[in-house]
Amino acid sequence: MAMVLDAFVSFFVERVGDLVLAEVALQLGVEDDLHTLKTRLEGLRAFLRDAERRKIGDESVRLWLFRLREVMYDADDLMDDYLLEADRHLQVHRDPAASAAPTASGGSRFPSPSSLFSCFSGVRIRHEIGIRIADVNGKLEAIFRDKPAPLQPEASVRYSDGAQPWGGRLDRETSYQIDEADVVGIDLDAKDLVDRLTRGCNEKRLIYAIVGIPGIGKTTLAQKVFKDGRIASHFEERIWVCVSQNPEGSDLLRAIIQFKGGDCGIQCKTFLESSVGDIVKNKRFLLVLDDVWEGWIWEKHLKNALQSGAINSRVLITTRKEDVARRMGRSYSHHMKLLPEDEGWRMLCKAFEGDRLSWVQRLRDV
Repeated sequence: MAMVLDAFVSFFVERVGDLVLAEVALQLGVEDDLHTLKTRLEGLRAFLRDAERRKIGDESVRLWLFRLREVMYDADDLMDDYLLEADRHLQVHRDPAASAAPTASGGSRFPSPSSLFSCFSGVRIRHEIGIRIADVNGKLEAIFRDKPAPLQPEASVRYSDGAQPWGGRLDRETSYQIDEADVVGIDLDAKDLVDRLTRGCNEKRLIYAIVGIPGIGKTTLAQKVFKDGRIASHFEERIWVCVSQNPEGSDLLRAIIQFKGGDCGIQCKTFLESSVGDIVKNKRFLLVLDDVWEGWIWEKHLKNALQSGAINSRVLITTRKEDVARRMGRSYSHHMKLLPEDEGWRMLCKAFEGDRLSWVQRLRDV
């Protein structure tokens, strides 16, 4: 049922969006109510897709879906009655000069805003429409509030700053914090990347990648770059997000907002994109995406939200696969190399300082 309702809700969101774009909502004085309706429907759509993705068969979820279905029937009836009333009045008071909003099929789906305004000039009709929209909004709010336990936020979902947003699971957690005393053999690599990231070339955004096998130090290098003083002074906003496998778009956007101290809760993707856009608007930013597995996340989930950033903003990713970096449109890939033998022993000695250091020396002698 979740998949069927998802399709129904998606269609209805487009339908309400058409009314808003046609300026009917503004003329009838119900613009805010329709925006609220559209936002709640988009939020519900996210829950439906999560229920379908996780194959939740819990009885409480099934009953919750039935409740949602009934409210969607009410909402659909409201839109049908709304448009039928418009058509009826247009037949009586036809305006030859009025144009209709075209559809992809070439027909007329909605009458023109001016015609609809004259059709609904009666106070009674306006009042009735407002009451019915408010009623549907109230029912949807109750459904949001009464979500069953399997659809509640998952405590296991964590981001690098310790926040726990609702959504998909992130399998690995990293932070931008780094103990410089434990870092060995990457000073030159870090300097090279900092030079590249801070070099002005009047590009809107450039993507840089750190590529290498698991455990070779990609995250450590990214941390060192992120904490560099030149990076801190050059970029007005710095953001660190751990991505890992199977990320949800809304989760990535929430992670950005929460890294900057925001509290976004459960919101639709459109709202989250707008919030991220406000964070970086007209600012030169550096976004680090650590442990990226899929190249499509940039175009699908992040690019639009970050459009408002200033010239010379940068994105730095770490990934195991060069083709991921290529698909994201990277401008430069830094390929991690194994440490030289001397640096490797130096790192091992740091790890076994104290009484156990003699064992490392014996191992080297062997």
